[in-house]
Amino acid sequence: VDPPGREISVTTARWAHRLLGPILRLLGKGFPANREQIETLSRHWAFDDRRARERLEWEPRSLEEGLPETVELLVGSREAA
Repeated sequence: VDPPGREISVTTARWAHRLLGPILRLLGKGFPANREQIETLSRHWAFDDRRARERLEWEPRSLEEGLPETVELLVGSREAA
């Protein structure tokens, strides 16, 4: 999928959703993101994984290592449903 052509701030997205959302619904279209998705963008997702490393002896994998397996699991779970 191609990335979005433009980037906007979370604040702009909130206002656009409030103002354009009802208009787009009247036209039978949807806003590209719902309110929950927009709010997720404003959260700071950093965390400390030290306990998982120490207690579970967990070692993170790179995106290149972990993403293909994750996609395979997600696609498989959709097909099974």
